[in-house]
Amino acid sequence: MTQPGWDTPHDLLTVVRTREDIERDILALEVLSPRERLDAAKAAEELEAEAIYLGEVELMLRARLVGAVALCRLGRLASSTRIIRDVHRWATENEHRYLLARSERHLSHVCRLSGDCATALEHAIRSMENTTDTMPVEVRTDHQHVLAIAMARTGDYEGAIGRFEQMRKDLRGLGRTSLEVSVLNNLAYAHLENGHLQAAADTGARMMRLAKQAGISILPAYLDTYARILLRRNEPHLAVDLLAKFDGKHDQHFDIDSMADCMLTLAEAHHQAGDIAAAHQALDRCETICRRQNLMEILMRVRQARSELFADEHRWKEAYLEHRRYTEVMATVSSTDRARHARVVAAVYQTEQALMESQKFRWLSQQDALTGLPNRRFVNENLPELLRDTREAGGTCSVALLDLDHFKRINDEHSHEVGDQVLVRVAKILAETLDGQGTAARLGGEEFLLLLPSMNRQDAISLGHEILRKLRDYPWRSVADGLQSLTASVGMVTCTLTGAWEQEEVLRTADMNLYRAKSNGRDRLVASVSTGSLKLVGEVTLPTQSSVHNSALVR
Repeated sequence: MTQPGWDTPHDLLTVVRTREDIERDILALEVLSPRERLDAAKAAEELEAEAIYLGEVELMLRARLVGAVALCRLGRLASSTRIIRDVHRWATENEHRYLLARSERHLSHVCRLSGDCATALEHAIRSMENTTDTMPVEVRTDHQHVLAIAMARTGDYEGAIGRFEQMRKDLRGLGRTSLEVSVLNNLAYAHLENGHLQAAADTGARMMRLAKQAGISILPAYLDTYARILLRRNEPHLAVDLLAKFDGKHDQHFDIDSMADCMLTLAEAHHQAGDIAAAHQALDRCETICRRQNLMEILMRVRQARSELFADEHRWKEAYLEHRRYTEVMATVSSTDRARHARVVAAVYQTEQALMESQKFRWLSQQDALTGLPNRRFVNENLPELLRDTREAGGTCSVALLDLDHFKRINDEHSHEVGDQVLVRVAKILAETLDGQGTAARLGGEEFLLLLPSMNRQDAISLGHEILRKLRDYPWRSVADGLQSLTASVGMVTCTLTGAWEQEEVLRTADMNLYRAKSNGRDRLVASVSTGSLKLVGEVTLPTQSSVHNSALVR
């Protein structure tokens, strides 16, 4: 890997900590709510110094990104953008997906602030393309949030609403109330712009209640959304009262663009209430913020609002000049946006289609074509994780191999077609008997595997007995004349906390038990507990075949 410049002073470092400690603290800053990010600059600088001291390039750049976000929210857009692009360049050169996802996410934000909503959407999509399931759920949700905002800003309100609703579900139980409030704010805005006034009002009220209950500061962005709802309900005086306390001066805890939006909405509220002079004053304050911070998208809306004010005052020439400036800029931006948006929509479609095809082929590659059950590939890819997760949760897990007895005779005496029909019926019996308690897979031929997570030994044995009984009692003559009966043998192993949990050993133990079931006369189940050294405890056979055997420990 190449290394970026190490230009952060080391004198901030006071205590040498481990990489894990630093990464944990950086992640905590990365998932802060919009309000909390404003206070993150100092902490990010200290974490960057610690990362430099340890020689951790990735952590240094992650901390640097956090600092860049704080600068952006404080109005230092140029400095913030420069840092984000430097990190993005390094991440691209080194194919670092996490930093690519994060830097694309932040580039989307700064492009939106600059009025380039189409490019913001492109960056947001690329952020999601580099977001993986292994990233923390708060990070994944943050990337989804930025994409949804970009979709709303380019007019795809339905798509944005769907993503916001999904994020609300993903955030439940995570204790991220500040982020929930932010999502509700943007969901209310999307409903409003999509023409769903009642849904917007309900969502906005829910946002305000949740913020109040959790003691969360009401940011200008939240008040702006609620004020816009009031304007749509023809309640401009209430909107003025809500926004009048903001005088356009920048508070370090407020986003620059949110303050500008508030001033613009305040101007619209004064205009709707008939106070033209107050509306001009609010537009003046808004324009000052926009010019100082280069907020071009909001500045264009200021020109449109100013043109409407002049028209209401019968100042036709000034109204015409403002409107011409507005339409000239908007025509250029809109034309560019349409072209870019068309490319983005095509790219999104192709990406999602490719993902669907990829998922489809992955699913097909893990499915047995004859029975529809998962196949050996599925077992090899999922059994290790199942064993690991169950063990870490402190539970038990049973695994069984089932082999149909004398199946070759069916193929030889009836036909391979009849044999295939038998396998399909067996698969159906397995799936119906498990009924969501586990997974049945076909390993090949007449051999099946049962995965029984969180099932203790006795319950697993009872389930195995039930399967063997159903196979024996099934009316196989309905499949083919002369097909009298079908039996199977089962080798089962139950993994305990003190036992061996490696896939190879678990399957080897189950296979040993299957061999014992076959050797002892078939149509039976042999079960044991894995103790970590392939020892078998408590061999069990079907009571209908013989009494239950409690054999001595097999060494």
